[in-house]
Amino acid sequence: MKIVKRINTNAAIAINGNKKEIVILGKGVGFPKVPYELTDISIIERTFYDIDPIYINVLANLSNDIVIVCTKIYELAKLKLECELNTNFPIILADHIQFAIERIRKNFDVKNPLEYELYQFYPKEIKVAKEAIKILKEELKENFPESEVASITLHIINAEKESNNIQNTMKEIKILTDIIKIVEKDLGIKFNKEDFYCSRFITHARFLIQRLEKNTQTNETKNGLLPQMRREYPGIYNFLKLKNVYKWRNME
Repeated sequence: MKIVKRINTNAAIAINGNKKEIVILGKGVGFPKVPYELTDISIIERTFYDIDPIYINVLANLSNDIVIVCTKIYELAKLKLECELNTNFPIILADHIQFAIERIRKNFDVKNPLEYELYQFYPKEIKVAKEAIKILKEELKENFPESEVASITLHIINAEKESNNIQNTMKEIKILTDIIKIVEKDLGIKFNKEDFYCSRFITHARFLIQRLEKNTQTNETKNGLLPQMRREYPGIYNFLKLKNVYKWRNME
C-alpha cells in the first residue's frame, strides 16, 4: 500500500491495491516522509472510503481514539437502521464529540432546541443514539450528559439524508411539527406519538417533504391511488388541500 499524503502523525491518504484513494488510521502512518510504501498493514486500525476532501482537513485535528469510536457508532447505526449512511459520518460525529468533551470538562451543557421533536419523530434514531452514548462513555471514559442523545440523533438523521445538510434537517423537523399542530387543531384530534399509525403518518410526511425538496413525485396519479382516496375520504382530502399541508403539483 502506497502512502501518498500525510494528514497527521496517525492518519494518511493511501492508494490501495485497486488504485483507489483511501484514508487510513494507524499509529505512525503519517510520520515517515511521503510518498512511501507501507509494508506492515497490521498497523492500520481503520480504513475510510469516499471521504470528502473538506473532512480530511477536519480529520487532521481530531483524536484518533475518538474517530475510531465514532466509526463503531457508524457501523452500529447502519446495522440498526438497516440503511446506508453518509461515509463522512464518522468524521463529522467525531468533530462534534471532541468539542462535546471540551464542554463536559468545563461543566458546560448545551440543550438541543429540537430535543422534544427528535424524540417524537425519530424514535429509531434516538434508540441508536442512546446506544452510542453508552459506547462513548465506556470507551472514552467521559460522562456524556443525556442532552447529547438529541445531538447525536440529529447527526444520524443528517447521515441518512443524501444532502447531509443539518439546516435542511432542522427545517424538515419544523415542517413536521407544523403539520402535526395543524392536523390536531383543525380536526380536533390528538396524535399518540407512540402509535403505529402516527408513526406511519410521520414517515409519509417525511418522504413527502424530501420529494418536494428534490422536486420529484410518485406515481400516485397514474396508479389511481389519489382519485380513490379523494372519493373515499373527501373531508380529509379537502382539508389537506385547503390547508396546503401538501404542495399539490399537477396531481389533479
